[in-house]
Amino acid sequence: MILTRAAARTITRRAGRRGLSNAAVRVEVCLDDDTELPPLTAAPGESLMELLSRSDVGDAWTDAGACGGACACSTCRVVFLEPWRATLPEPSDDELDMLDSAAREHARNGGDEQEFLDGSRLSCQVSLTESLDGLRVCLVGVGPNMLEVPLWLRNR
Repeated sequence: MILTRAAARTITRRAGRRGLSNAAVRVEVCLDDDTELPPLTAAPGESLMELLSRSDVGDAWTDAGACGGACACSTCRVVFLEPWRATLPEPSDDELDMLDSAAREHARNGGDEQEFLDGSRLSCQVSLTESLDGLRVCLVGVGPNMLEVPLWLRNR
């Protein structure tokens, strides 16, 4: 499709009114074995889970995002590296509850609860903004799927 200059200006002007820009957010990803992946590029406003799901990280990102980004499963848990932990917006109470429930389930299965929580966030709850350009995140494998854990076991 070929756009006229006038049409291109109109689209650009409308995008500007909606807060959209041509800016991109670069995200650096590592695996828990310290393997560095090529940097990923997201549009501002895209969630980190959306970016990871559409990127070629399938070997390390299988079964992640089981709830589709509803903050209900904890399978999209990632670990943020310093100094980015302090830069991110505070997690919501729902995200903290989900992470706590998942950490308890992880501990019930023999893991360390505090280690599970250290730097953890749910990628579905992290909206990528231009201020997060250069963000470093580590994929740590899929944790417990809280959709599969009965409510009476969650201690919520």
